[in-house]
Amino acid sequence: MVNFCARFIPNLATLAKPLRDLTKQHVKWKWTSTEQHAMDSIKSVLTSETTMAYYNPSHKIEVLVDAGPVGLGAILVQYPTTRDHSASPRIVSYASRVLTPVETRYSQIEREALAIVWSCHKFHLYLYGTQFSVITDHKPLERLFNDPQSKPPARIERWLLKVQPYRFNVQYQPGSDNPADFMSRHPLPSSPTSHEERCAEEYVNFVSMYAVPKAQATKADTTLQAVIQAVQTKQWHNAKLQPHVDRKSVECLFHIQRELSVNSDQSLLLRGTRIVIPSKLQNHVIDLAHEGHQGISRTKQLLREKVWFPTIDKQVEEKVSCCLACQVTTNTSNIEPLRMPEASKNPWESVSIDFCGPFPSEFKQFANYLGFQHQRITPYWPQANGEAERFMRTLKKTARTAKVEGRSWKQNLFTFLRNYRATSHSVTHQAPAILLFNRAINVKLPQSQTVAPADPNHQQALDASCKSRQKNKVHFDKRNKAKSSEFKVGDAVLLRNSKKGKLQTPYEHQKYQIVKKKESMITASNDNRQVTRNSSHFKKFKEKKGETDNPGNKEEQPSKQNTNERPKRKTKPPAYFGYKQSDK
Repeated sequence: MVNFCARFIPNLATLAKPLRDLTKQHVKWKWTSTEQHAMDSIKSVLTSETTMAYYNPSHKIEVLVDAGPVGLGAILVQYPTTRDHSASPRIVSYASRVLTPVETRYSQIEREALAIVWSCHKFHLYLYGTQFSVITDHKPLERLFNDPQSKPPARIERWLLKVQPYRFNVQYQPGSDNPADFMSRHPLPSSPTSHEERCAEEYVNFVSMYAVPKAQATKADTTLQAVIQAVQTKQWHNAKLQPHVDRKSVECLFHIQRELSVNSDQSLLLRGTRIVIPSKLQNHVIDLAHEGHQGISRTKQLLREKVWFPTIDKQVEEKVSCCLACQVTTNTSNIEPLRMPEASKNPWESVSIDFCGPFPSEFKQFANYLGFQHQRITPYWPQANGEAERFMRTLKKTARTAKVEGRSWKQNLFTFLRNYRATSHSVTHQAPAILLFNRAINVKLPQSQTVAPADPNHQQALDASCKSRQKNKVHFDKRNKAKSSEFKVGDAVLLRNSKKGKLQTPYEHQKYQIVKKKESMITASNDNRQVTRNSSHFKKFKEKKGETDNPGNKEEQPSKQNTNERPKRKTKPPAYFGYKQSDK
């Protein structure tokens, strides 16, 4: 009879607590004044008048819920008119129940969400098919239940599916104004397991069973075991003090404790529906996600959708950036700023030539004999002799036009050079012949004999040349986004591949080591050969860190921060007591 009238008796759980304790296992039977008083109080309540309202479908409905450490409470309330100061609430029904041993280990947000789900099922006869409001004293539930794009933990996600047939919105109200708070702290006895618990635990176990075949590694991880214990007991300060525990990982997990959940056998820790990977498997998980050699961003995206662990972004960046296959197949541009040579102040002071083929061995002796300096450019870097290389393109055009017209290309070359030397240069604004001979040369074009002799201004031409060089340098550096190289002797580098083909990688897969560096000219060697190239032909190779820096070995290396000693501070006696420094 008492259980049948429970919804009409307020605070029944509190009144029946002494009697309910006698039904527990291993409790010695006793009947004292406390039990007799409880029995008399229940009899009095059963025979007294209780003001309860009839349910009216046309009135506004509210469900006040709350979750305590040991129980859940809910009150079904109706308002005859709109909710204002003139309308008083009418209680239709009370409800409360005790949490099961598994449910008592839920986090607070999960217990509060369980109270909402349980109250909807408890008052299903009144709530199904109508619009109502749920009042709770846990503000984060407003976002989880009202926002369709929220990402709740696994248990709450399962419960959200269970309450989809109901039309309601969650509203926050402080606990001091919520009468269901008392009922949640004094619940009625219930069965050892609940329907909501079974649904949630089955869903979490399903995720753990089919997501990770190596879940047993979590049991061997001291850090995750300490976190699992902290999630269940809410004592996070003890987790940091346990030996062989990574305190940084514990602090990182502490900030997301509301998203964490544990499966039934405590062998898996979940963040939402994602697995929290133990330290020993983190490198292996990153290797699995990097199969196929996706980039850093896409590897992170794939990992975040399936698993999670502290410092996931940092470890992925280090792993992918040190991958040899990715470095060899990724093309990069590291062109240095253009170095312009000084303009020649005297004729024949500097001569640039483009010679097809290697110089004979006697050329070095010939240069020493005549007293001039032979400067060679970097191999496979024609930009270092850009002026001569550009003029070669013009000469090739002249040879091709001679072939089209059926003329001798040698004779056509002399004709082109005569007109070229008589034409004003675009940089110096004077003809090359005038600057060299201090006079204009004759061409086939008619000209007046009264033209005054040429008076070239060599300094003006030199200034114009320097100005043009500086302009070209600025344009080149900006277009190529040039920046100074960070190469130094001893660095491990990759050499740009000279072979072309669809399956050829931009860089050779063999590593080189820099042995000599002169401005942008770098000489590197390995066991097979030695090459000299421009710095743009090299790419710095990122090597993996040593085993001591591997985050997967953190468990084997106890952290130096794991100490129970508090930091000591220097003490000094107050001066107004007359103490001196020598009195210590």
